[in-house]
Amino acid sequence: MTELYIHNGRDVSGAPVAVLITDGVIAEVGTELAVPVGCPTLDAQGCYITAGWIDDHTHCNAHATLYYDDADAIGYRTGVTTVIDAGSTGADNVADLYQQAQRAVTNVYALLNIARTGIVAQDELADLNQLSFSALRTAIQRYPDFIVGLKVRVSKSVVGDNSVEPLRVAKQY
Repeated sequence: MTELYIHNGRDVSGAPVAVLITDGVIAEVGTELAVPVGCPTLDAQGCYITAGWIDDHTHCNAHATLYYDDADAIGYRTGVTTVIDAGSTGADNVADLYQQAQRAVTNVYALLNIARTGIVAQDELADLNQLSFSALRTAIQRYPDFIVGLKVRVSKSVVGDNSVEPLRVAKQY
């Protein structure tokens, strides 16, 4: 059994808080806890202790050509336990993001871009041939616990002259 006692922290209201972690799970939270003999301690003086944060709009596909942040650099190292990649990948390359997520300490989930290739160019939905709902279905079936939703970017720079057509088509899916 591995334990860690974190003390001298503050909650978001400024009140003192201590945490006992046993085998990687929060076992007890309070202001003063009984510390098991020989338990390693971490002094959180000047730090807030909160539940893990979630960032629901990231781009953490290491092979992305436009937007990319390392999941662990923006994740657990900053107190964010979970990130959701917001459409960096589509059905053609979501397997690669999934493999990256398996290597990350941070929990990584994906919004699957309805464009097969995801964001490899700023205007991924200017060409409606990028849409393949059979490919989307296959990807969702392959990664049901990883893909948490679909992403449709409808900015003018993304859709070109297609206006909201990609969104209209995606809603039919």
